[in-house]
Amino acid sequence: MKTKIILPIFFLMVLSLSIFVSAETTIDVSASGDNAEVTAQVKDGEVSFDILYGDGSQFTHFGKDDYRQLKASSTNTITIDDDTDKYFVATYVGTNPESYLLEIGNIDDEFGEGVVELRNSATGQTICQDKKAGDKCYIGNVEL
Repeated sequence: MKTKIILPIFFLMVLSLSIFVSAETTIDVSASGDNAEVTAQVKDGEVSFDILYGDGSQFTHFGKDDYRQLKASSTNTITIDDDTDKYFVATYVGTNPESYLLEIGNIDDEFGEGVVELRNSATGQTICQDKKAGDKCYIGNVEL
C-alpha cells in the first residue's frame, strides 16, 4: 500500500500518510476549484477538508483560503493564529494509532491567556473548552 503523496507543485513536500491511515483506509483527494480536498475516515467518522489551496496557477497554503488554514507542524507543538488557523489533524502514534480532525473554535485573548475551544470535526462535539496555554485536553489517546 502506498502511504506517501509527493506533490510536485511544492517540490520538497511529501505528505506521508503511514501513521494517519491503516491498511483498510481509503483517502479520496479531489480538486475543488483552487483547492485540493481530502475525504478520509478518522477515529470518530468520515471527514472532508481542504488540504491545499492556491491562486489559480499554484498551491500556496494548507487549508481552504487565507482565513481558514489547516495548521501543520513537523513537531508535537503548534502555535495557533486565531486570524488564519481553523483546523488541524491530531494523531496518536502507538499500537493502535488514531487521528482526529479538530476545528479551532473561539479564542478569547481578553486577559492575555489565549483561552481556546476545540471541536471534533467528525462529531461536532466540543472537546476542549476554556483551555489556556499549559492546560491539557484529551480526545481518545491524544493529549493536547
